[in-house]
Amino acid sequence: MGRYSSGGAVVKASDGMFLDSVVYVTTQGTQVRTDGGQIVVYDVDGDEGELGTFPTKQVETINVFGGVNFSTPFVAEANEHGIVLNYFTQQGKTAGASSPNGIRSRRFAVHSTRSTTQSNSISPKQ
Repeated sequence: MGRYSSGGAVVKASDGMFLDSVVYVTTQGTQVRTDGGQIVVYDVDGDEGELGTFPTKQVETINVFGGVNFSTPFVAEANEHGIVLNYFTQQGKTAGASSPNGIRSRRFAVHSTRSTTQSNSISPKQ
């Protein structure tokens, strides 16, 4: 179970409303890091230090909003453990995603084309 700061900086829903394996990070100026099998959310810009820790093996998805960043070692470990990383603007608009099977971007969408060859194409989103 994750720890929380008093201001609700890191939200780990576990009341049955959301899966325990999903972490939300909303505090601006934080960084998601890895440390000894734990995912650590750290307040880089402020005075609070460590805001939350979560066992890497139990997390499936991390959703970050606005000015939150990931350390490079964390991204590598997330990929290794199959953790999906979703990026949103501070207002909640989808900005992109990264999954262990490759990086997805909202700028491109997969469109099925109905033709005699029944091929799929990737094209820029209009």
